[in-house]
Amino acid sequence: MIVLGDSHVKQFSIILILLSCVLGTLSHITNFIELYFGGLETLTSFSTIYVRFGELTFIIGFIGLYLTAQTNAKIKYLSLWFVLFGFFHFLIIEFGFINNLDGLSLLILLGRLTILTLFVLQFKSGEMDALRIKGFILISTIGIFWMASMIISFLPICEVCATPHATDTVLPFFYIIFQLGIWVFFLELYREIYHYKNEHYMEL
Repeated sequence: MIVLGDSHVKQFSIILILLSCVLGTLSHITNFIELYFGGLETLTSFSTIYVRFGELTFIIGFIGLYLTAQTNAKIKYLSLWFVLFGFFHFLIIEFGFINNLDGLSLLILLGRLTILTLFVLQFKSGEMDALRIKGFILISTIGIFWMASMIISFLPICEVCATPHATDTVLPFFYIIFQLGIWVFFLELYREIYHYKNEHYMEL
């Protein structure tokens, strides 16, 4: 019987987040190649579906982190808020209540990115270790992604133009950078807990 606080649940949650980063990156790369070069029709249906629903994989991973948080209440409740923001954002976009870069969507995105930044800042020890450095890398990619999203949201959309909008051509590039930042951080967190057996991070 697996207890909710057991390390195996946390291990699975981190792996799920890493998997989400890989699949999300591959999906956006596939869509980008199909947009400009074509020839990937067989993969486009998968990538389109994952771009729409893959966020749920990421959210489920954070549900696991919420359930397995031990000594740090901030990690527990930041994980919960990230899940709530993410699920709400997914629903209102998926059911067409708002567009992806509407003002409300940007506010929710800002909330999620702020929560993720605060979450990353909780993982610190007494020294500047590899995880803390990679946490700063992730925070940098969060800032870059937010700035790109905000700037692109102000660009006008031409309904009759043949050229794709920046949300389809430029924003995915910054999203991939953001995903790579998440990958770098959570891969190092996985190593600290399950390879190096760092008790400080194991007890969080």
